[in-house]
Amino acid sequence: MTTLVTPSVCIVGAGSMGVVTGYHLGLAGASVTFLVRPHRQAQSSRPRCSTPMTTTA
Repeated sequence: MTTLVTPSVCIVGAGSMGVVTGYHLGLAGASVTFLVRPHRQAQSSRPRCSTPMTTTA
């Protein structure tokens, strides 16, 4: 009988490539952990903008 194993991945850094890679691995079912510097963790956990963005034609 075959046993399915959920892969665990650790991504070092949360730059643009790390975040995109982690996102896609998460969609594929992997358990993803990001290893980041303490000040980067604080930056990524706060909201990016307080008001919704609007577009004008």
